[in-house]
Amino acid sequence: GSGVENIAFSGNGAPGPGLVMQGFESVLRHIRIINVPNIALDVQKSNNPRWEHIYIDDCGTATLEGMRVWSKEGAGHAAETNTLDINGLTIERCANTALTLGYKDGDPTNRDYYAEFVKIHNLHIESHNLNTGAGLGKGNLSPLIWIGDVRQVTLSSAFIYGGPGPLIAHNQNPNRQTWGNGGIKLIGGTLLGSNTENLPATPHLIHHV
Repeated sequence: GSGVENIAFSGNGAPGPGLVMQGFESVLRHIRIINVPNIALDVQKSNNPRWEHIYIDDCGTATLEGMRVWSKEGAGHAAETNTLDINGLTIERCANTALTLGYKDGDPTNRDYYAEFVKIHNLHIESHNLNTGAGLGKGNLSPLIWIGDVRQVTLSSAFIYGGPGPLIAHNQNPNRQTWGNGGIKLIGGTLLGSNTENLPATPHLIHHV
């Protein structure tokens, strides 16, 4: 039942993660994390949290997302991250990918990368128009949101803007998690591809891998 409220975390370019969350029924309210060249908010294993008004700005790298939700082995006492409820999540100017939910590229047997019953209301994500972190030009080259092995994810009233990479990609690996998979809902909101005056067109707003 720990809580953090009304605090801004400035990484000032230091290489470590911004805020690591574990535990049961935690509270985050009015939190801002800025200038972290790493994962800004690392949700390693969290159960029944209720979070509000989280702002992540100018974080991540070409290979590290701004916010990661997974189920790290040995963190906490529950089996996985579940019943994560966030009202108001804004992620802007990440170097590449902004948010991953139960996703890990590579090892097909690592069951740490799973989350269930995740609800994010009023999600706002914008790509970095000057994406020097990826080293290959402008915008997000990888998906802004990667969704992997999950059960029942709901994104409501989302505004997601970026490109030329996809806005949302889903890659579920049944070899990693053989039960409790499926169920992704998008309710309302806007998916907005690249402004082609500045960036190449976004070929896929939603991409299933």
